Order: sequence, then structure tokens, then C-alpha cells
Amino acid sequence: MEGSPSPGSVRLRKVAYWLIIIAGILVFLIYFQKFLKPFVLALVFWYFIKELRELFGRIRIRKKRMPRWLRGFIAIVIMLVLIGSIGELLTSNISQIVKRLPRNSEIQQGYIDKLGESLGMEDLASKLKEQLKDIEVTGFLRNILNSLTTTVGDVVLIIIYIVFLLIEEIIFIKKIRIISASNKQLHNIQSLLDQINQSINMYVMMKTLVSLSTGIMSYFILLILGVDFPVFWAFLIFILNYIPYIGSLIATLLPAVFAMFQFDNGWYFFYVFLPIQAVQTFNANYLEPKVMGRSLNLSPLVVVLSLTIWSSIWGILGMLLSVPIMSVLNIMLAQFPQSRNISIFLSETGNIESLLAKFAKKDEKS
Repeated sequence: MEGSPSPGSVRLRKVAYWLIIIAGILVFLIYFQKFLKPFVLALVFWYFIKELRELFGRIRIRKKRMPRWLRGFIAIVIMLVLIGSIGELLTSNISQIVKRLPRNSEIQQGYIDKLGESLGMEDLASKLKEQLKDIEVTGFLRNILNSLTTTVGDVVLIIIYIVFLLIEEIIFIKKIRIISASNKQLHNIQSLLDQINQSINMYVMMKTLVSLSTGIMSYFILLILGVDFPVFWAFLIFILNYIPYIGSLIATLLPAVFAMFQFDNGWYFFYVFLPIQAVQTFNANYLEPKVMGRSLNLSPLVVVLSLTIWSSIWGILGMLLSVPIMSVLNIMLAQFPQSRNISIFLSETGNIESLLAKFAKKDEKS
């Protein structure tokens, strides 16, 4: 028909629309991050509260389960105590480490001078000093302290969000039933939500188990070697293990470097780095694949790219959440024929059968 757009122009228009939508989402995520970060943190805490509540639901007293409100209350108290304890641990330990940095800086300069003298390259030593001046470790740690202070300031807002999420959770299914045109549609929505929940639950629980075992083993290694702040370093190793690939390396390097400064002995870098790295390697290459398998079905390249993108948007929080976010996105894309090819490219092997929700095949009578 004369005047109708060509298939090429239609495809180009669709690509342009998608680029505009993606750009709009990125601008929204960056511009409104002060509002979105507390809400996302509330979602994370709500998720753990929900899992704790379900865990308590398996406990029976005189063959009766605890009431839902009591299970929820206990889970909230546990999370608040845990958050408060972690905040206190991080704040006190980072403050003490910052106080030691001037002494560590002097030791660092001494190592560089010795290295330059032994190699007969004094110019190399001076260049290294200039480069290391640009690395503001003190500023970095103070930025962490400021972030913690900001997070503490948002605690009240986060708690309010959590309360309303718990309330909304109760009536959410009722709303889904109301907007569903048929039992088939209701079943399909519930199947999709179940698929997302199972995938995220598997990742979070198994990753927590692996990270916890890594943190505990690293704690005993640091304790035996006499490294200061072993609980702090073990917790840091536990948290950073949620960041794919680079997290475990950073978590191993930090205590190794500080141990070298603490004992004023360069060999302590290897004494700490090698055994902790051995634990990391064993857990990453044997334990983690054993317990997690391919539950997320994400390409390693996609994981690295999403890690880069989300870290540039939301910093450390974005790095921690990059994998769950991409997992949810991949599951959503796999459900619709129009976007299934994108899901195949995002997947690890190209097989997306494990991502597909079990939709109803025919309408059921109401």
C-alpha cells in the first residue's frame, strides 16, 4: 500500500523507541537514587524478613504453628538487631583503621624506598610514590563512613517502607485476583511470580551459605595469624563475595595489605593472601557450583557487563544487586515470544527452559 512504512523503517523505529526507554530508565535510576536506594534496601530486608517468617512457620509448638503476626514480629526484631550490630561493627572498625593510616603510609614509603634501592631504580620509587598519592585510602574509608552515616539517617525511612511492604504483601494477591480476567491469567501471573521467587531464593540462600563458609574459614585464618580486626575482615569477605568475580579478590587483598602494614613485614602479605585465596578458590570452583548449579542461567559476560553498569549507577549497592536484577530481567524476557531471543543471548548456554514459568494451557472455568 502506497505511503505505508517499510519493514526496515519500522524496525528502526522500534530500536529508537527502546533506546529512548532505556535512556529514560537510566536517567530515572541515577537522578532519583536518593529516593530509590532506601526503597531497594527496604525490599532486600523485606525479602529476608519474609524468608525468616516462613522458616519460623516450620516450627511447631504443641503441633501448632506460631501466628503469622508473631513470626513477622520476631523476624523484624532479628533483622533490626542484625542491622544495628553490623553498623556498629563497621563504624568502630573503620574508624580505628583510619587512625592507623598515617603509620601505614610511612611503612609504605619505606617499602617503596627499599624496592627502589634493591633494583637500583630510584626514579621508579619516586614515580610509585607519586602514583600512590593519588590513591586516597583515607578518603575512601571516610566515604564509607559517610555512606554508613547516611544509611543510618535513612533507617527510619527504610523501616517505614518495610512496614508498608509487609502490609501490601497481605493484600497484593487479592489485587492480583481482582485484576485477573480469568483463572488462567491468575495462574500465569502466580506462576511467573513463583518462578522469580524460586530463582532469587535459590541464589540468595546458596550464595549466603557459600559466603558464610568463606567468611568463617577466613576468620580462623586471620585469628591464627594474629591479624587485627578479624571479625571485620571476615564480615567484609562475606559481603564482598556477593559481588561476582572481583569481590572475592578485593576481599582477599584488603586484609593481606593491612596485615603487611600491621606487622611491618612484607611476607605477611603472602601469609594472609595465599590461605584466604585458597579458600576463595576452593569455594568458587567446587563448593559454589556444587550447591548452586546453574540456577541463574546467566552468561558470565552479561554478569560482568551488568556489574559494570550497576556499579556506575548505584555504586556498591548496585554491584551487590546486579546479579539478582539481571536474573529477574532474564526470567521476564523468557516468558514472551517477542523478547525470548534476548533472553537466549543473556543466558549461559542458550537453553532457557529452566527460566520458563509453567503457564496454564487452557482456560479454566471460574
